[in-house]
Amino acid sequence: MKVLKFGGSSVASAENIQKVVNIVTGNTEPQIVVVSALGGVTDALIKAGTLAEQTDETYKEVLKELETKNNL
Repeated sequence: MKVLKFGGSSVASAENIQKVVNIVTGNTEPQIVVVSALGGVTDALIKAGTLAEQTDETYKEVLKELETKNNL
């Protein structure tokens, strides 16, 4: 059994996600596929959390950017 983990830059764009799909579908062995946050998302969430903790309302802008990014 193979365990394949993808995250960060490997899922940061549509082109890279297609590469991941090709890897996963091209594998004939039993597998577990783990996909973490898209590229830049973890850093943006940390930034938004830090801003919110500091009662800086600009955290809402960071979250809005994430919403837009994930609706591509």
